[in-house]
Amino acid sequence: MPLEALRRFKALASLLTTLPLGFSTLDDAARAFHLVPLIGLLEGILVSFTLMLSLVLGLNPIVSGAAFTLAHAIITGGLHLDGFSDYSDVIGARARGDRAISILKDPRRGSFGVMALTLNLIITTALATQLYSLFKIPGFKGGIVASSIIILSYILSAESLYLTLFYSDVEPYDGMARVFSLEAKRRGFRDNIIVLALTILIPTVFLLIYVGPLKASLITISAASLTTASVLYTVRDSASRIGYANGDVAGFSYELSRLSTLGVSLVVLGL
Repeated sequence: MPLEALRRFKALASLLTTLPLGFSTLDDAARAFHLVPLIGLLEGILVSFTLMLSLVLGLNPIVSGAAFTLAHAIITGGLHLDGFSDYSDVIGARARGDRAISILKDPRRGSFGVMALTLNLIITTALATQLYSLFKIPGFKGGIVASSIIILSYILSAESLYLTLFYSDVEPYDGMARVFSLEAKRRGFRDNIIVLALTILIPTVFLLIYVGPLKASLITISAASLTTASVLYTVRDSASRIGYANGDVAGFSYELSRLSTLGVSLVVLGL
C-alpha cells in the first residue's frame, strides 16, 4: 500500500474506530472510504480477541457476552450505536419530512431510541454468548469458526456504510457523511468491490476448511444477502422519511447488518 494510501487508510481507521492513530483530516478519510471492508476486518479481529481473552480468564458465558458487547462499543466508539438509536427514534415516531429531520438532529435520546438501543445490546450479548460456547470447544476449530463468523459480520457491516451512502441522496448540508457520500459516488464500485471480495475471502476460507463447503457457502451467502436487504431497507426508508442519508442513517444500516448477519450465521451453523 503506497504511503499516501496508507495515510488515508489510517485517517479512515482513526475516524471509525477508537484506535490511537493520531489526528487526520476528514477529506483523507473519505478518500479511503472504498477500503472500509478492511476496517471491518480490523474491528472483527479485535472483538473476536475479547471472546478469546474471556476464555483464558475463565469467565462465564453471560459475562463473556457482555464483554463482547462492551468491546464492540469501545472499539467503534459507539459511533454506529448512536446512529442506530437516533434513526430508530425517527422510525418509532413514524415521522417524515421536517419533523423526522428535527427528531434526528435532536441531541436528546427519545424513548424509541432508548428501547432500540437496549434491544440491540441485549441481542448482541445473547449472540455473543452463543459464539463464546464455540470457543469452549476443545481444540482450535470452535474458536476459528466463531472468529470467522464475527469477522465476516464486521466486514459486511462496514461495507453497508459504503453501500448506504452510495445509493442514497447526499445530505444537503455540510455534515460529516456528506464528503463520504460524494466520494463514494465519485469513485464508484470497482475498487470497493475488489477490496470487499479479497477481505471476505479470509473468513470464508477458514469456514470452508472447518465447517465444509455447504455450510460455509450458506453462511457467506445468507450474511451477504441480509446485508444487502438491510441496506436496501435503510436507503428506501430514509429516502421516504428525510430524503437523504447522513451518518446516523449509515450507522443504523451498519448495526442492522451486524445483528442480522451474526444471527443468520449462527442459525446456519446450527442446522
